[in-house]
Amino acid sequence: MRNEITQENLILVTQDHLEQLGYIIGSVSRLWAHSLETFLQLPIRIEWDHIRPVKWGRALKECNHTDIFTTLQLMPLPSITTLSIDRTLAYVFIDRMLGGPGEVFQEQCDRRPTDIEHTALAYPIRKSGEFISRALQDLFTTKPLMSENADMHTIESLLPFEEATLGMRFTVTTPTQEGTIHWIVPLETFRPFWHKLDPAYSGM
Repeated sequence: MRNEITQENLILVTQDHLEQLGYIIGSVSRLWAHSLETFLQLPIRIEWDHIRPVKWGRALKECNHTDIFTTLQLMPLPSITTLSIDRTLAYVFIDRMLGGPGEVFQEQCDRRPTDIEHTALAYPIRKSGEFISRALQDLFTTKPLMSENADMHTIESLLPFEEATLGMRFTVTTPTQEGTIHWIVPLETFRPFWHKLDPAYSGM
């Protein structure tokens, strides 16, 4: 049976769970930004915006169809999660990786990255996966496995539109651009660990 949004699922996802998980994810944002900033030699700020239970189809609508999509599997868990990066933000990373000043031009945003540009973008995406994995280490030990970049059509086919997920959004700011990164996780991924997000368990 697919993990559709039901009243039972919504009850399982309490506000305490979301606040605890949001604290865990948000706390690593500064380290994530510092890592990218050090490697790219570019001032970067990453702010965690929100986390909320949402249907897969709705979560995708919050992304832009021009975003750069990739999948992230948190091994050894079976669930496949999705990362989307605002295309203008992706081109800032690409420009720095290729030795530029970290600027982006409108004509770039009107096309998909080339194979060389995708290769240049691989490191920032991989670092994103590593820091997401690090944020979750108190819940479970995992190793992020990144896939090839994919388009919206491919991503849409990963799950039924009614599948229950947790949608998270980060705002990333550089000297020239501001963009978003979305991380969408099947709700089933966290179900075995809900008890670790209870305040009584964490001692809060």
